[in-house]
Amino acid sequence: MIRSTSFTLGVSLAVLASLSAGGAAAQTASAPANTGGIMDEILVTAQRRSQNLQDVGIAVTAFSDEQLKAAGVINSIDVARLTPGVAVSGSIGGQNSQFTIRGVTQNDFNDGIEAPVAVYVDETYIPNLQGQNFGAFDIERVEVLKGPQGTLFGRNATGGLVHFVPRKPTEELDGFIDATYGRFNQTRIEAALGGGLGGGLSARASFYYNAHDPIFKNVYPAGMAPGSVLGLGAPISPCCEDIWTDDTLSARLQLQYAPEGSGLNIRLTGSYSRQRLSEAPFSSIATVPVVDAQGRVVDAIVASATETRTAIGPNGQNIPFAFGGPASRAPGADFFGFLGADAQKLEVSKDFAFEDLNTTDSYNTALHINYDFGDITLTSITDYKRLKKDFAIDVDATPANVVSFGSVNNTRSISQEVRLNGRSDSLNWTLGGYYLDIDSDTANGFMALPRSFFSGLFGAVTDGIDLANEFTLRTKSLSGFGQVEYKFSEQFTFIAGARVISERQAYDFMSNAYANSRDQRLDTSARPSSRSSRALPTSGPPRCSPARCSSNIGPTTTC
Repeated sequence: MIRSTSFTLGVSLAVLASLSAGGAAAQTASAPANTGGIMDEILVTAQRRSQNLQDVGIAVTAFSDEQLKAAGVINSIDVARLTPGVAVSGSIGGQNSQFTIRGVTQNDFNDGIEAPVAVYVDETYIPNLQGQNFGAFDIERVEVLKGPQGTLFGRNATGGLVHFVPRKPTEELDGFIDATYGRFNQTRIEAALGGGLGGGLSARASFYYNAHDPIFKNVYPAGMAPGSVLGLGAPISPCCEDIWTDDTLSARLQLQYAPEGSGLNIRLTGSYSRQRLSEAPFSSIATVPVVDAQGRVVDAIVASATETRTAIGPNGQNIPFAFGGPASRAPGADFFGFLGADAQKLEVSKDFAFEDLNTTDSYNTALHINYDFGDITLTSITDYKRLKKDFAIDVDATPANVVSFGSVNNTRSISQEVRLNGRSDSLNWTLGGYYLDIDSDTANGFMALPRSFFSGLFGAVTDGIDLANEFTLRTKSLSGFGQVEYKFSEQFTFIAGARVISERQAYDFMSNAYANSRDQRLDTSARPSSRSSRALPTSGPPRCSPARCSSNIGPTTTC
């Protein structure tokens, strides 16, 4: 159990031109060519009030819906390729991606971990890494804020913040449909319809669908050189499907009540999204380790077609594998004897490959209440999110059945933000409170499938064995934040902000070995393997906690 309480205070003095050069430069540098209307006015809410982008005194890049369409943005992470200082890092063959701003990123791919770059959709925070990758549809604009964002937004962010702002309901009838068909039978449909229902009530429904057939052709068992370390053995069943598919479906419904002249706006939103992806698409090439005089790996080179050295010593000599492996490798192959498929021909060769394997399902509902008193606006945002993920990937980079990796996650979050915004001719201020409750259950680990090389090491060739790390992370955070902006003149503005946070986290971890029940999934609901105590002996007595009782490794122990 971990409890942490922190207080942060930041004060800054900014000297601004009559039109902020920083904002204008950011818009121009990041906007794609030939978009049309590149210098049109873009209104943003980066400082929690509507402003012209060129008047914002912080580092922000914004894209309108027209610019996003012209640049071919269909996915949330596509924004990174348009924005200076922003990149995407990922795992699971790129299927789990997250934003990186100015080099600040999360190097832990655990799904229960939050990212230092926050992603918001419609002013609601996405609490886990996998949730940052989604279809971008019916979007009004995207705002990318660089640097710490703790004095204006509910959840603080060390590296920056990416905010996706969807189109909202209006009284006027409005709608569109865009359809695309392309290579690999790609079918993409984006549509929306909205308008007034009478009595101050309006609605908007949005829909997104994107799917394509496999891009990589699986040529299994091609690529295994004669005399390789690992025989092909019996493949898993089913086996060897073509990969790199996508089947994404998302929908959003908004109901808004805004009586004319009342200053009140109540908006209820609900959305659902699901992704069905193939096993992670990747291709591999053979490399050769370079070792120093002490046997330490200091480099690696790409193996040429005639390369036969297992490892390269200081004088270029062959260093045989030390544990009974071959004295040399097949020409051009990796250590296992794998020659590799031709990536230029969009080919792969592996047995653990399935067209419809990796899945995510996300649910969201939020209630937005705004009341304009004149010079002061009250905002309340209540949000609930749930994301379920089940991924697996072949990690041995060979066509042989060696070892795979699985990851399962179920994250639920509830947040409540209450915020006041005040304005006058020279003074603008924000004062808010934010509560966040995240409940994340995660398991990941290696899957030693039946008849695999890895399961043989544990004496479980027939049944297989799954080695799982299971953990839960409970986060309860309460924070207060505020910012004051005073404009002395057209050239000088003073900005000061503060944030106080009280946060409590409870972390529970257990490693276990399970009988392999499904070749394609890491399944922690299966019975603990009878071989786990033999394969992975416990060290020390069982450890007990109020939430869970477990041994260091092996079957669950009753306290």
